[in-house]
Amino acid sequence: MQNIYFYVMLGSVFFSVFLVILFAGLPKVVKAKDKKRIDKLSYYEMPYSKKEKKIPSFFERMVLPVLGKIAGLTKNLSPSNISENTKRKLELAGVYERVSIDMYLALKLLF
Repeated sequence: MQNIYFYVMLGSVFFSVFLVILFAGLPKVVKAKDKKRIDKLSYYEMPYSKKEKKIPSFFERMVLPVLGKIAGLTKNLSPSNISENTKRKLELAGVYERVSIDMYLALKLLF
């Protein structure tokens, strides 16, 4: 019977020491993780160096070349006055600098 009380007391001492170490060390661990997290986030804010090459997006690699080919076909198949009228309409809309006539006609043909 005395052996059981001994083991219960020994277990409770180990458990209480474990809890003290856990709650005393937990703030230090959390602060260290926050610092690492901030370091990781600051990596993404840094501008690219000249040595690193930026990988183009899927849109730039796949979609734009296909649209460029369709734009060339559209330009060849459409009458000349359509491109002039479209240019005037894009200028009036205020998007002529951002959208080329060929791309606009290709998108219009697709959709």
